Amino acid sequence: MVAPFDVVLGDDVVQPDVMVICDPSKLDDKRCNGAPDWVIEVTSSNFQTDYTNKLRLYQNAGVREYWIVNPEKQLVTVLFFEKKPANFMLYQFSDTIPVNIYQDKSVQLTINVEELLNL
Repeated sequence: MVAPFDVVLGDDVVQPDVMVICDPSKLDDKRCNGAPDWVIEVTSSNFQTDYTNKLRLYQNAGVREYWIVNPEKQLVTVLFFEKKPANFMLYQFSDTIPVNIYQDKSVQLTINVEELLNL
């Protein structure tokens, strides 16, 4: 799913830029009720919100993986919350980035942002 699409996390309602929801029972016609499995936020002028407020909210709500994409610096911050303590990795757009929520599958999912955006 992509924004605009509401995600209800307790008392908070957010609209992540991109999200993957593996449990279809969380979806109704208008929103996702509960944590998506994977959230991607693209930073904008208020980028600190993505790195602090939304990070805490998503982690506490049960999001399994959170990516913060910074187009200005061409960096992707990946947080994998299922490992304790949470994994934190920093990638350049030119790197091949593994999607951690799929690491137990027979075929691994990876994304190269540079190729995806045809840079």
